[in-house]
Order: sequence, then C-alpha cells, then structure tokens
Amino acid sequence: MKLFEIFNDTQDWNWLSQTNDRWIAEAEVDKYTYRITFNDISEDELRNHWGVTRPVENSWWVMFQLYSFEGKTLNDYGITGTGNELQVFSTVLDVMKDFADRHSPGAFGFSAHESSRIKLYNKIMSRFSRNGRANRNDQGETVYYVTF
Repeated sequence: MKLFEIFNDTQDWNWLSQTNDRWIAEAEVDKYTYRITFNDISEDELRNHWGVTRPVENSWWVMFQLYSFEGKTLNDYGITGTGNELQVFSTVLDVMKDFADRHSPGAFGFSAHESSRIKLYNKIMSRFSRNGRANRNDQGETVYYVTF
C-alpha cells in the first residue's frame, strides 16, 4: 500500500474554537476524542526555542493530543497505543489542509521525540512537502518546519 492511500481514512471532525492566535479542532476516532491545536507562533520563538533558522511570517505550531476516552480527560500528547494511528493521522492531515485552505499560513511547525513518530513524520514530509525541513533542537526533539 502506498503512503498516500494509507491516509485516506479520515474521521469526522469539527472546529471547536477559532481565535486570532489559536484554532482548535476535535475528532472522534472509535471511543477516543482527539484535539488538533494550531497556535500562532512568533519568529523569535521559532528561532530561540525551536531552533528554526529561517522562520517566515504567519507561522503556526501544530499539536495533537488524545484528549479523552469515554468522557475521561487524558491530555496525552505521546504515543498512546490505541491502534488507530492511521485514522488519527489521516484526520490530522485533513484538519491541517482545511486550516491551510482557510487561513493561508506561511508555515506549519511541529515536533516529535519518539522514534516511530519521527519515522512517520519523515515519510509524511517526503510525501506532502517539498519545502519542509527537520532538525534536532537542544531538547532532543526533532522539529519539523514546513513553509508554503
């Protein structure tokens, strides 16, 4: 199965909140609730905290988390072991596309420190972006920065 076919299992999601500096979407996958958050991030923070050497204007930091399971709040940003990662990543990519269509960001940034997630993000970057770069920051995370 090719990479682009894997990410065709998008689940239903909706926008919970939209402000000038933060947008939050929520998706249901099985009995799990995930939140995808976009935070407006300054060029200084990208440089100084995340180690991005050439930031652009209108950059947004993207995070997603397992927010709850059957109504119990979890707030887990790490690997969860729920077995639904393809549905989750398909949905996250769909939300990112919708955000980009609505907001025209200059760039997306995100990070990972788990080796399996780094491997997946590297594949996603090679499939979906010609303008992405990844490097390790001082905290040992791999930081991804995709310009448009």
